[in-house]
Amino acid sequence: MSRVLINGLQAKTGGGRSILHNYLRLLAGSRRVHEYFVLTPDRDEYLNYGRPGLEILQVPAFYGRNAAFLFLYFWALPRLLKAHRIEGVLNFGDVPIPTELPQVQLFDWPYAAEPESPAWRRMRRKDRLARRIKLSAYRRFVKHVDLTMAQTARIGRRLQDLYGIRTVKVVPNAVSFESTSTRAELSFPLPEGRRLFLCLSHYYAHKNLEVLVDVAALARARNSGTTILLTIAADQDPAAAALLERIQREGLGKEIVNLGPVSHADVPSLIQRCDGIVMPTLLESFSGVYVEAMYHGCPILTSDLPFAHDVCGEAAWYVDPLDPVAIHDKMEGMGRAPELLRERVATGRDIVSAMPDWPAVFAMIQEHVDTALTGDDGRSEPRP
Repeated sequence: MSRVLINGLQAKTGGGRSILHNYLRLLAGSRRVHEYFVLTPDRDEYLNYGRPGLEILQVPAFYGRNAAFLFLYFWALPRLLKAHRIEGVLNFGDVPIPTELPQVQLFDWPYAAEPESPAWRRMRRKDRLARRIKLSAYRRFVKHVDLTMAQTARIGRRLQDLYGIRTVKVVPNAVSFESTSTRAELSFPLPEGRRLFLCLSHYYAHKNLEVLVDVAALARARNSGTTILLTIAADQDPAAAALLERIQREGLGKEIVNLGPVSHADVPSLIQRCDGIVMPTLLESFSGVYVEAMYHGCPILTSDLPFAHDVCGEAAWYVDPLDPVAIHDKMEGMGRAPELLRERVATGRDIVSAMPDWPAVFAMIQEHVDTALTGDDGRSEPRP
């Protein structure tokens, strides 16, 4: 038996949060051969996973802030590893921990895989500088990772090409537990008599949500009867507040409606009540929204970029994410092609049915942790 630290401090929202919850849920119910110590962004939220041999650590909330990055990595973590006599690390964080202990990292930080993406140019200067520092740290510390788990083979190849990583295993995402249950009634109203396209996302610069305001203006000008649903909050980013103010200022309240952050319990019903998912994102590693949409039979309109094709294949409609006219026209065209729509929805369900479920993904992660701890790296490169 080894003593393993699980670093989930940065798994605060979206896919990272879902992965941490699902992993810990299964870990809590499994027969554990190691002793685990878990860092989470909110101890109270994860405390029910605690068991003998699975301890949810109490650490100051300050540790999870981006501003505390250097303090965390060069002061707090070394002391924590020593205090708990840690023998191996499972890292769900974006940046490898600089330690000589065996370390397995689940990679899901797309900025490191796409350092030349246009998403870099769309963020505030302060945020771009912070991410460049973080990227520099990733490049410097990746040598401390014994095994990297990439969510797609293409991402694995990118990491190998960019950073010389040798030991990469593909561990795909899975349909989350939240996807398998539906609450009959939503806890909020939806616009009636409109075609609804949902953009299910927290606000981030790389999500490119501003283009949807331009799409909404076109929908109004052309009287197309389409409404775009957002799920952001003004306090998520100054740019999120500016976007919401712009919607109000331009009088687009009928064409683009912000529902605010949506609970996991509402997500399945919300997706099923929409005519499509629209995601003009510029950068992803493996978006769980695609999986949710395909699972529930909701058509997908998304960016004509490699990461989207990786997950959706022939199940989605693809468009230039920077072209509001093209996005609007494609949204309209989807409604005029019912047979093609049915075919792509069926293809999406086939894609999801072929994905491993969470127990299978959990087993993959555990196998890789055991491999790293035993020193048998089983090097395998996801080359075609």
